[in-house]
Amino acid sequence: MSLLDVRYEGGEMVFEGHRHRASESALARYLDEGRAILAEAPLPVAGPALEASEDFEHLRWFWLPEEIGAG
Repeated sequence: MSLLDVRYEGGEMVFEGHRHRASESALARYLDEGRAILAEAPLPVAGPALEASEDFEHLRWFWLPEEIGAG
């Protein structure tokens, strides 16, 4: 949607919602584009390891930079 889709009638803002969808056949191209983006991404810069408390580790659900690719 863009501002060109918005108009004012009788003091009210009026617009029609637009949903743009690609066909299922476009999925392979999107996956290829994603792989290319990730292949060009710079590697993380090594830094000091995070020293975290047990409370932090108990709640942590995400990988830390030094854990990515270490498997």
